[in-house]
Amino acid sequence: MAEGLKNLNQVHSFLVSAGWRIAKSTLYSHFQQRKLAPDQQDGRYSFENVLTYAQHFLRRQATGRKPLSKKDLILQERKLKLEVEKLEEEVARARLKRQVEESQYIDRDLVVFELAARAAVLDVGLTEFFGSNAETWIEAANGDLKYLPEFLGILMEHKDDLINQYSRPLELR
Repeated sequence: MAEGLKNLNQVHSFLVSAGWRIAKSTLYSHFQQRKLAPDQQDGRYSFENVLTYAQHFLRRQATGRKPLSKKDLILQERKLKLEVEKLEEEVARARLKRQVEESQYIDRDLVVFELAARAAVLDVGLTEFFGSNAETWIEAANGDLKYLPEFLGILMEHKDDLINQYSRPLELR
């Protein structure tokens, strides 16, 4: 016994039961336009050719749309992946913004600026400290004030070494 559908009534019943939207008048019109023709010698329509016809010319009952081609499916999948990546980035950005607002993170430039300002204040403070107290130190050591510039120079060298150690670049993580 041959496989396939005997006539257009069976083709219509098969397509409707398979979830395709088609009226009998449309099916007969497509038959006359040679969009669908029997492909077997005994005048039967093979299931494979009927489904191929449906994919090219009919719409699905559930969606009212034509099924997507492989190329369209690949593009749709790629688009969905990109949309998911974009949403994940937006979520990560929003999460970081919230953590910054909750003071869990501090802006790197703000930290570097604040440390530089503190180093400048420390530099001025130490310079003033050494300059205003050098005379007292020399007198306390029964020294001669004529050596005050050399003494201050030595103190300033030590102060500069200290500040240079303090002002090394930070490695923030």
